[in-house]
Amino acid sequence: MDSPAAVMPMLPRIIAQKSPVEPYVDFIKQKGQDPIPFVLDKLDKFRLVFLVEGRHFNADQYQFLKELIRNEDLIAKVGHIFVEVGSINMQPALDAFFNADTLNRTTLLKVYQNSSWAIGWDNLAVVEFMEEIWRINKSRPIKKRLKVHLTDMPWDWDKIRTREDYDKAYATLDQRDFHMYKVAKETLDQSPDEGSKGIFIINTRHGTINLRRQDGTFGDNTATYFHQRHPGFSYSIKIHDANPYYDTQTKESHTLRIQHGLWDTAFRLADRAPVAVPFDQSSPFAQTPFDGISTNYRVDGQTYKDAYDATLYLKPLEKYSGNATIPEYFQDSAYVQEVKRRWAIERGNNDFQPYPPQPARPQYVNEDGTPRIEEPEDAWTKE
Repeated sequence: MDSPAAVMPMLPRIIAQKSPVEPYVDFIKQKGQDPIPFVLDKLDKFRLVFLVEGRHFNADQYQFLKELIRNEDLIAKVGHIFVEVGSINMQPALDAFFNADTLNRTTLLKVYQNSSWAIGWDNLAVVEFMEEIWRINKSRPIKKRLKVHLTDMPWDWDKIRTREDYDKAYATLDQRDFHMYKVAKETLDQSPDEGSKGIFIINTRHGTINLRRQDGTFGDNTATYFHQRHPGFSYSIKIHDANPYYDTQTKESHTLRIQHGLWDTAFRLADRAPVAVPFDQSSPFAQTPFDGISTNYRVDGQTYKDAYDATLYLKPLEKYSGNATIPEYFQDSAYVQEVKRRWAIERGNNDFQPYPPQPARPQYVNEDGTPRIEEPEDAWTKE
């Protein structure tokens, strides 16, 4: 054992050494901003702002989005809301929903019950977000209303009668990121007037701006097309969440914290939520090695600055609410039979049975109370 005399000279250096999390905490306190003014500022500087979902079925992010679109300053700047979820051939149904004099969820459900998934898109938070836009629009002059655009590839289940039909249709989805880019860019190019800026609600990979794959090529991602082809046109804000991660070696999917909880610990210690954090040159967040999506995007030297322009922290992951299902989703018996037909084609069996409506529950806590995230809350410190 070392003598006290041998240990003592080391103490000043140990005490002076910063913990890995401290620069992140300091940056949040010094550069963190209130989220809605932050988004408004970016809309002053860019034609299009990506608001990148953490996970599709996180209900809290849609609560924030509803607060955002209620802001009068935002409505004055934004004329267009682009959404990833929703096949573009369902745009007439969506327009019919927004143009109706009364709010009709049945009309809206047609949009989400006709997507490339056999059961459609049963997401109550998304439906309630659209219904909030309907209410906002009804209080405004027609020319000042928000226009919502579906951007995903066309998909028509009526033309899919066999597995071969399905495979041919599914193969077209490889083009979906370029398709979403093209829809948004052409729409904004045709809207040069005041209130012509846009918000694009899109998921994790599609919202990345400059990520390379293992082979050195850029990812085929919607925000990447904007960043590469039109510098200064768009800005990408990632809503903080657990990382979906696919290991291409083991073929396993994981739910992981960014850098084993480094960011989560920093946000907790900074004690500020919600907060937007820019990835400027001095940001330790920007310099964090990128560790999301899949093995294919884990490239030496690649950081979160290559992925997004900023992050938006809403609350601790353990407090996130998963999405409830839509109560009316399977009320139409004809639709249930149609889903069974689709399911047999997509899955090759007749096992589908409509499930009862599911309430919202904690997104990252299992029913037995165990965590769904594969790492502890405080991987860096127990303070």
